[in-house]
Formats: sequence, structure tokens, C-alpha cells
Amino acid sequence: MVRIMDIREKKQEELIVNHIENGMEQILIFGAGFDSRAIRFAGKNMKTKIFELDSLHTQTAKIKQYRKRGISIPKNTIFIPINFA
Repeated sequence: MVRIMDIREKKQEELIVNHIENGMEQILIFGAGFDSRAIRFAGKNMKTKIFELDSLHTQTAKIKQYRKRGISIPKNTIFIPINFA
């Protein structure tokens, strides 16, 4: 059984890869949480800036986990802390 969420996530991934391959200048990910697309698509993405917007607490925890695991954050990934309230 395929969940609706699986289909939506797959479509989002296809759109992001398509935009990166076609030279999209920037992508905004609101409420990025522990989304790893900026890391997973780093090999395909040399120009597109990926802005990850989330709470400072969540971004700090995410960056800490990347460092703990020796995962390099691409230079074109920009973390922007925001207050959703």
C-alpha cells in the first residue's frame, strides 16, 4: 500500500532535482526540520542556493547531528532561523 505522503514526497524530490538541473537560482524550504535534501542533492547542485527556514532550536540540533556524523554542509545551503509564531 502506498501512502499519500510517499507520493507527495517523491513528487517534491523530483521537482527539486528538476529545478536544480535546470539552473533554478534558489529554493526555500519552510519548516525544514531534519530534511536532508540539501545534503542528498549536493552532488547535482553546484549553483542553486537552498534556504532552510526553521526555528533556531531545530536548526542548531540538525547542524549538531551533521557535525557529529561528519557530514559536510554544502556552502550553498543557508540556514535562516525564524519564529513561526
